[in-house]
Amino acid sequence: MLSSPLYFILHFVFPYGIMLGSLFLLIGYLEKKYIGANEDRVLKKLITIAIIIGVPAIFIEWIVGQPWWITFSDHVHNLVEFAKAQPLFGILITRTQVFNGYVKNIFVTWFPVYWDAFVVIYFIGILIEFLALKWRISFSRTFNVLVPIFFTFPRIFEYCVGKQTPIEDKILEGKIKGKLKENLNDSYEDAAAGEASYREGAGGSSAETTKVAVAVATRRSSVTVRTTADGKRVARLFVKQSRETETDRAIENTLKGFGSRISGNSIYFPNDPTFSPKDGGYIFDSSIPYDAGKRLGEFKKVFSDPFSLDNKTSQGGKGAIKAYFHIILSLLKYVFSITPYSIYKRFIINADKKFKIDTSTSNAKFIVQQNLDLSVIPEPKADGNTIEVQRQKALQRANNRISDVTTALSSVKISGQFKDVQVGGSTAIYTYTLPPDPNLPSDFKKVQEQFSNLLRLNSKPIITLDAGLLKVSIDNNISIPVSFTDMIKRRKTGVSNIISGIAGIDPMGEPIYFELGDKNPHVMVFGKTGTGKTVLIMSILYSIMSATDPKHLRVLYVDGKGNSFEFMSKDSAHPNPFTYAPPGDASGDIEYARAVIRYVEMETRRRIDLFKKAEVSKLADYNKVLESQGKDILPEILFVVDEFSAITQQDKDLKASEINKFGTIDRFEYIAKMSRSVGIRMLMANQSARKELVPGKVSANITARVSLGVSEPIESEIALPETGIAVHLVSRPGEFYSTLKGPLNAEHGYCPYLPDEVMQALNDSLVKKFGPCEYEVTREEILESEETQDEMVSDLGISPENILVPEPEPTAETPLDIIDSLGEQYYPWLDMHRNIITNNTEANVALKYKLDEANAKIQKLINKLDVWRQVQLNAQNANTHKATGELVKSTTNGRDLDKI
Repeated sequence: MLSSPLYFILHFVFPYGIMLGSLFLLIGYLEKKYIGANEDRVLKKLITIAIIIGVPAIFIEWIVGQPWWITFSDHVHNLVEFAKAQPLFGILITRTQVFNGYVKNIFVTWFPVYWDAFVVIYFIGILIEFLALKWRISFSRTFNVLVPIFFTFPRIFEYCVGKQTPIEDKILEGKIKGKLKENLNDSYEDAAAGEASYREGAGGSSAETTKVAVAVATRRSSVTVRTTADGKRVARLFVKQSRETETDRAIENTLKGFGSRISGNSIYFPNDPTFSPKDGGYIFDSSIPYDAGKRLGEFKKVFSDPFSLDNKTSQGGKGAIKAYFHIILSLLKYVFSITPYSIYKRFIINADKKFKIDTSTSNAKFIVQQNLDLSVIPEPKADGNTIEVQRQKALQRANNRISDVTTALSSVKISGQFKDVQVGGSTAIYTYTLPPDPNLPSDFKKVQEQFSNLLRLNSKPIITLDAGLLKVSIDNNISIPVSFTDMIKRRKTGVSNIISGIAGIDPMGEPIYFELGDKNPHVMVFGKTGTGKTVLIMSILYSIMSATDPKHLRVLYVDGKGNSFEFMSKDSAHPNPFTYAPPGDASGDIEYARAVIRYVEMETRRRIDLFKKAEVSKLADYNKVLESQGKDILPEILFVVDEFSAITQQDKDLKASEINKFGTIDRFEYIAKMSRSVGIRMLMANQSARKELVPGKVSANITARVSLGVSEPIESEIALPETGIAVHLVSRPGEFYSTLKGPLNAEHGYCPYLPDEVMQALNDSLVKKFGPCEYEVTREEILESEETQDEMVSDLGISPENILVPEPEPTAETPLDIIDSLGEQYYPWLDMHRNIITNNTEANVALKYKLDEANAKIQKLINKLDVWRQVQLNAQNANTHKATGELVKSTTNGRDLDKI
């Protein structure tokens, strides 16, 4: 019996050492062969070997069939039988059997030992080599990454203190450090080990010293990776500064572009390091959102049909075999992502979704009602499929294109960390996390075109960048319908404004709210023909009507190119009780359409005057006064103007003397400026966002935008200013972008489709609840108010009889210098007729070199009127406070206006 140490050496140390050494030799040999592999040479060798083996085989086959070969074989057989009969042959057989028994004994004893060593070493070695190839670092460095993890396995208990992935973080640390060393040229490592000499001329010693210093600096580098409980993976790579400028320069050159080589696994470093004087070294920093439980919620994404049309190579897919192995790898990734913390996070996410408490009512001013009979709305379908089936098909197709999209981004020199893909409507939105990089393009127009060519898309994608997240929106060619019913059921129950609706849903299925109030008093909607502008407007309107009642809100309509809202009128077979007055049709009755706009202006002025007398500034406060007096409250008015440019363009047909009475641009401007506090809101819609069709004085006072697809690139900036979103690339009906949360928080969504018969049924359900439609004002009353507009009292409290009219009465053709020479006694009249200044012919017909001079005169006059108006308002407010016994503050003249 061998001693224990010797037994251990012979049965474990020696066999495993031999197998480990053979594995290293084999891997080294294969890596060298792989580096020097040449497919053409391999093919030639295979052909040569086939010929070498095949030709002799044919010759042998021919010989075996010959008669003389058969005779020769018989003689050889007889000779062998004669030899077996001799005594000497028996002795040889006996000796051979003894030797074979000895060899067999050794084989039986030691073969299991070496076989076990072979199986263990090669099985583990193959797994390590697989990771080495995947990580693109050597076998030995991969081994050095994994072994410390094995010995520090107790770090798994760090789950108990809130860390999400302690084992994975440790692996990533070693992987990054291994890649840092691999990033060096081999000569650096050889120089540090003293295995090579670089004495080339006079500078040899210096070059060798620099190489050694750089190699040593990388060894002393530190890498930390931690995934925090608050949902972030934070990583930091630090390489310490040396003592010499030349060495630091070499370190910096070595690290250039290294960030993109090691990014991945929710770690994304900038391409180049940042030098930190405080830390005395070069730093790569990364902080990326990470949710350990998210992957557990994507189990269905693992599986797909390998034989589907999308996976066919003829359709540009990866093929059935690759798709099958992709499923296997995805399944393994999913299994390895099952950790204690990810299970806990998934449990929290599911609990939050299923048992989420709506807290919107705690600080809400209004509680959302449910006025619509949603049962009359059928479930939408696309291609005969339900929403869920279409969503799964769309998600599968989008997932199959992730690698193609990532490759295309790299081709246009944008390296991003893939975050997720969302589908909605007919679009797939790929989100990538980007590091801070000053070289990123600020204008993605060229990138979008290159991207479209690389992926062979029928339409250009939309690429946006916001807060380090790059979003690529691509036509997915699978349409997912939007359910109006589900959208309404998912809305919050508490809101801050009476006009609170839903424009549509985002790719995650969450509502995109449409609220008009103090923050966004008015909104402009754009959408070319065929993109579903009217459908979007009606969806918004019905979502608003489902939440409130006609006592608090009435809707007034004007359509510039027809009468799309006639079915909402009182005389319709299916009237809508929210309708304020007969809808206007500017294409068939421009007189009434203009009268409606004028009526809204007069109602604004009337409400301003009422609020002044009641000493309140908002509609809500004024309604409290009315309620205390037992009177009916004033409802908010939503003024919907579709195709407004078809109305404003007709101002050109008016004579200069008619502009004051019938012009609409100044009316819209006044309403946009002054109606925000009196409860009158505007929804202005238009097919085109071209500058000549969208009056600047109107759009400047309406900052909120909702835009579907538009026709030209120049329209995108007008439709969605300050966002950089190319809505001219949007072609699918119902797809839109909203900036109601601000241009920096643009929302991307899709609106539902409501057929005519469904909207009629919804009107019937509203009548059933609120009673028949009763107009606040009739057509005759609106036209009468148009005729008596000159008798209106100014919002400054100046009666018409006290307003002096200049003689002769100025028009838009009056020179600006003459208008400027008018005294202050004529300012009340000028204030009410600002259009003769803003639309002055002098500016319209000025030669190019005098255009700036004319515009300067106009601005000077407008500023002078603004100063005068503000002084009058302050004086009026001071008199009001004096009458009520309140403290009166002194007013100032125009020169001290900035001190008011």
